[in-house]
Amino acid sequence: LENDYIIDGKTVDEGYTIEVSLTINPNSLPNVMYDVIADLNDIVSYEIEHIYQISWRTKDEQDPYEGRENERPTGKDYYKQPHEIPAELVGFRRVNKLRKKEPIEKTIKDWFIRNRNVHNLNDEDIKELTEFLTQKYKEKVSSASSARILRARARRSSSQRFALQINTSPLT
Repeated sequence: LENDYIIDGKTVDEGYTIEVSLTINPNSLPNVMYDVIADLNDIVSYEIEHIYQISWRTKDEQDPYEGRENERPTGKDYYKQPHEIPAELVGFRRVNKLRKKEPIEKTIKDWFIRNRNVHNLNDEDIKELTEFLTQKYKEKVSSASSARILRARARRSSSQRFALQINTSPLT
């Protein structure tokens, strides 16, 4: 394993179960645990935002590629889809809160660097996505009205039940 760890998540079971795959290089323990916990926080927040989109958003705000996964954009274009941006920003915001006083640009860039191999991104893609999502973050999440929307959304969704399944695998 080239990196300290590889982590990825997705919703399964009609979107109401979150599955996380985590592989940790044992030579990196315990030093990477803080980063792993931050990334778990990001993944769960990100996937819950998608569950919210499925449950409460209008058809225009939902994933237009649902049921047509083979047509879904890949690489850097995946992260620029309108339904992906809110989920990404929620996750980055959670990680940024854990890393007090860290600029959001660093949080976003570090996430893409850690996940470059999982998502086939080069340095130019990471730079472009960091700038793009930092701008979106400043437009949406930083405003006081967005904070109120996120709090209201959390209250509305508090009655939903979610399952979290974490699969780990030893390095061979």
